Amino acid sequence: MGRYTPKPTAKARHNWCGPYALAVLFGCSYDRAYDLALSYLGKNRITGMWNSEMLRCIERRNNEVRKQLSVMKLDVSEVYNYETFVTGERGGVRVRGTKMKNKTLTQWYKTRPDKRGTYLVQVTGHYVIVSGTQIIDNNSKEWQPFHKRRRNKRSFVRSIWQIERSAA
Repeated sequence: MGRYTPKPTAKARHNWCGPYALAVLFGCSYDRAYDLALSYLGKNRITGMWNSEMLRCIERRNNEVRKQLSVMKLDVSEVYNYETFVTGERGGVRVRGTKMKNKTLTQWYKTRPDKRGTYLVQVTGHYVIVSGTQIIDNNSKEWQPFHKRRRNKRSFVRSIWQIERSAA
């Protein structure tokens, strides 16, 4: 999937991360992606987007154009077993269990399955696009090498979708 950098908004409004990520995926300007999201979702304005709204916008866009985006949700948590020994007044108790470990954006980046793939990543309250070794969002407004990025690297990853362009 090629790396597209959308034009920032020409209007006097903020570039929100959801529509900006859609602009990168759709290959259009921010204003066009914002207007498409408004029409797809039936809203008057967008100041934030749920994951279901992002996926609905991608699905509606896939139905309108020949270029189809294939979206596959990936597992974000790592399951690990733990064993601990808890001491109390009457002796000790061995506790075993399973925990879900959330990864930061940097931890996920280092262990992602497809190093050349394109991903829509939702970190805590924000959407970013990672493609190969590059990252873009509405704050940077340009593709940057991941290792030079300072923002959101310690944010916890909440959801990940691998994005592939289908042959039409």
